[in-house]
Amino acid sequence: MNDNTIEGSANENGEPTADATNAADAAIRARWDESEATRPERPFFLEPEEITAAREYTGLPGDADAELHARAREIQADDRLVLLAWHAYRSVVEYEEYTRSTPWPALADRLGELEGCFHLLVALATVRATREKHQQMRIPEDVTRATCRQVACFAGNYRAGTGGRLGLYRRQLYWLRNYTDGVIFRIGRFEYRVKRLDFHVSLFRHTETGHVIALAADGRTYTAEGYAAEPRADGAGPGGDTADDRSGAAGDWNASLTETADSFRGYPVHPAGRAISRPVILDRASWTCILKPGDTVLDMHIPAGEPMRSEACADSMRRAPAFFERHFPGETIRGFWCSSWIFGPQLEEILPETSNLVSFMRRLYLCPGTVDRSSLWFIFFDADVRPETAPRDNTLRRVIAEYLERGGLWRNAGMVFPVDDLYRIEQEPYRSGWPEVAKLCGLPTGPAARG
Repeated sequence: MNDNTIEGSANENGEPTADATNAADAAIRARWDESEATRPERPFFLEPEEITAAREYTGLPGDADAELHARAREIQADDRLVLLAWHAYRSVVEYEEYTRSTPWPALADRLGELEGCFHLLVALATVRATREKHQQMRIPEDVTRATCRQVACFAGNYRAGTGGRLGLYRRQLYWLRNYTDGVIFRIGRFEYRVKRLDFHVSLFRHTETGHVIALAADGRTYTAEGYAAEPRADGAGPGGDTADDRSGAAGDWNASLTETADSFRGYPVHPAGRAISRPVILDRASWTCILKPGDTVLDMHIPAGEPMRSEACADSMRRAPAFFERHFPGETIRGFWCSSWIFGPQLEEILPETSNLVSFMRRLYLCPGTVDRSSLWFIFFDADVRPETAPRDNTLRRVIAEYLERGGLWRNAGMVFPVDDLYRIEQEPYRSGWPEVAKLCGLPTGPAARG
């Protein structure tokens, strides 16, 4: 650890210094006085017994104890570090100002090799608050334990991105508030939270056949290939160059969705995740809207570290609605929603058809996404990864690096899935039913059809 551990964020009295006024240090400055006033002499989460108990509960291996205990002693030996650790804990668990938009600052130059374990000790401290919140909500113990395993998942990310070191990335600290507040819960393979659907499609079911079609939301812009055309804020493609799928490019088109007393008129989305520039009219006598923006859905999140086996994915989705309707009275879950790199259309091109991920994608109704280089962090744990130097130590990393090196664009995408179709999720209901949907609506059968 550097001698000037928190130089630049606090003075010799433990107070924020003038150069903590930049955006990166805003999280340290905010409510520092309150943390100082409430700081115990020995924060509970730096005690060996508490560290071990939390570590065991999250599923981290026992050989982590020695280093975690040593790092905690290192923090306790420096009064400034104790205050910084307490403030970090309060920021994650108590202070509403701390969110993704106000991330915990980089402290590598101040904490040195201590930084990763510093963040992990703060993360382990959230286990107590999460368990207390779950007890208040009468959450089953197995769900609480599964939810707290996310700390171990985050530690796994750090280990994968740092050559096997113990720790946790600072950028993932903010997410733990979802657990201490009782918002996100892990049910089997996936995590979920209750949300109002704010994605850009509506789903319609044919009353006789049960087949489903998605129509794009009014005003959305798509590329000629059917991908969402909204530009990224940074305008960057996967190699750092300007992306070619931005609003206003040649071939872009705008979707519309209108309703009358008798019908819906809009632009369909193929279940493989591409919009089609040929409008269709759905007769209300034959089609019913089953999922639309504003409906209550489960926002799915996919923890790292475990295979996405078909049985585990389906089991999680089938169990989740009843759990949330039981613990959130008054909520009726209509479906599932997720936006992630995991549903990016390029993955079906580069992964084997037999892969768990491809199998899962084909069971859902995918929706167009945009080019988004930032999501590569969740694969390589490097915000500035370059294809030619990206690690290729497993199949997923290798095929993605090769795809990017060939100039492929990296897209995120979304998925929606109505609860009423859970009974047939293994049947890939939307892709298997598309030929009949296309026939009913006078559409081509392929996902790349442009109208």
